[in-house]
Amino acid sequence: MYLLAITEQSLSMYPQEFIAIVMDKYEKMDGICASIFNDGYFLVLKRRKIPFITNPGKWAFVTGKRKAGERYLDTAYREIEEETSLKKKELLLISEPCKVTLCYKNKKWDNEFFVFVSKSRKIKLNIENASYLWIKADDIIKNKSYLEIFLDKEAIISILRKNIKI
Repeated sequence: MYLLAITEQSLSMYPQEFIAIVMDKYEKMDGICASIFNDGYFLVLKRRKIPFITNPGKWAFVTGKRKAGERYLDTAYREIEEETSLKKKELLLISEPCKVTLCYKNKKWDNEFFVFVSKSRKIKLNIENASYLWIKADDIIKNKSYLEIFLDKEAIISILRKNIKI
């Protein structure tokens, strides 16, 4: 097995045609999206601009692909820990899962959406994300650029309002 590490700086080594072909074949068809809430703020992650990352450069909640046979909730806990270093014991699930549609370029797919409350704001990012912010709940609603990856932004706002009472 080979590990291919690609950074923003090394992108110039690859022909754009190669990157386009690889990205076209890479689709997340079955996964999760998890919003994390802490004391009036939501965690948003800025997706790194490298190949194999969906929605590069966009702000998003935690997202990830489900492994074969894995339950969606287990996927959510795994992806949250991988992307933020928050452990399951630091999280409280406060929503029922629901289907949401994500989009990237001309592709759309459904993911299970969860809302969690975190006991901690201490975040350590993995390679997929370049930075993070804790955004006031009201600002998520006012500035929909944080919800850019979703096809139906109003549905996401409705889910967040229902579970967080914003």
